[in-house]
Amino acid sequence: MKQRIWVILSTLLAGIAIVLFGNWSIQKDISNEAKDKILIFHQLLQTKIDNFKEDNAPLIQTLSTHPQLAAAYRADAPQRATQLFTDMIKTDPDIMQLRFIDREGNERIRIDRSRTGELT
Repeated sequence: MKQRIWVILSTLLAGIAIVLFGNWSIQKDISNEAKDKILIFHQLLQTKIDNFKEDNAPLIQTLSTHPQLAAAYRADAPQRATQLFTDMIKTDPDIMQLRFIDREGNERIRIDRSRTGELT
């Protein structure tokens, strides 16, 4: 009788151990797969950003050194810089959004293009 209880208990414990190990193993595999996919997505996105920067270096340089943007940074009335951003986004249909973010990380100007082409 005692031997039978030990066999049942041993089998039960072994089953629980197998289920727990299997669960841990599956979670680890899923986690590693998710990390790999995120890394691939990050690398792809970084490549797209680098290509955009390279392709649009003149535009970025123009905007970053434009006197109206410097004035917008120093003043609380960025209407001329907003108009400059609006004009720039109108010239390139690939640009969906332009932002001016100050040195403190505050968004000062934001121009968005909707899917229909409308600017906001």
